[in-house]
Amino acid sequence: TGTLVLRAGNDVNIVSDIIDSDTGSADSLNVLLNANTDGDTNGDVILNGLQNTDISINTGGGTYIVTGVNYDGDSMNNRKTTVDTGAGNADINVTGFALLGEMNIGGSLNVAAGTANAGGISISQGTDGSSNDTLAVTGVSSFTSTAANGAIDLTNNNNLQASIALATAAGATNNVNLNNTATTTTLNTVNVGGGLTVSADQDLTLANNVAVGGSATLDFGQGNSASTASTFIAQPGITYTAAASTITGSRVNDTFNLAANITGTIDGGDRKSVV
Repeated sequence: TGTLVLRAGNDVNIVSDIIDSDTGSADSLNVLLNANTDGDTNGDVILNGLQNTDISINTGGGTYIVTGVNYDGDSMNNRKTTVDTGAGNADINVTGFALLGEMNIGGSLNVAAGTANAGGISISQGTDGSSNDTLAVTGVSSFTSTAANGAIDLTNNNNLQASIALATAAGATNNVNLNNTATTTTLNTVNVGGGLTVSADQDLTLANNVAVGGSATLDFGQGNSASTASTFIAQPGITYTAAASTITGSRVNDTFNLAANITGTIDGGDRKSVV
């Protein structure tokens, strides 16, 4: 296992591939990109290919760690930016905003961001062109915004297969929007200052406490056919609070397994079963 460390007092700008030399073997490459080592207000990590060239960072099972002010990893200008860790973990921890590109993470993904971009969003993903950037994560996922006004917007066709933790600072504008295509969308601890909107292609499970300062809109079974059953589960022992809640299933045959106290509107389409 090798380690590549790139440190800069200002920006770290990646303009070409970083590839583990023996991808698929037991060998791996840890990649650490550390901008703003002098601690001032400048120093971004930017994945910025030259002349419309695709960029790939492949760690072959190693970790991918980013620190700095802002992180700009999105695909744009007819090029694709991809981070692939194999079975490795990814950790992006910046004081500014994080703009995520295509990421295939076999381990866990942790994204923590601070000061929002001009649109008031701390964590988002690329939407340039016809091929939006998506997140595919096998392990647990965690997204945290610490900004006083910093939303989280992850509305592309993501595939987050394990539990998902979501957190923002207090404040009505600190909304979270999440779209997930996994077989089961499992929400771990959720603490959101503004509103929460979740669209799950199939089943949706609340596995830990949920606290939402604004309104919560939880849609499940959105990717199912008209005849496919979907299930919403609130695990025993969790607490759930929101200013208002709407939980909506697919067209038919929905099951709502409510082992926790949830106040709001339940819409199961033509037929629903509440247990």
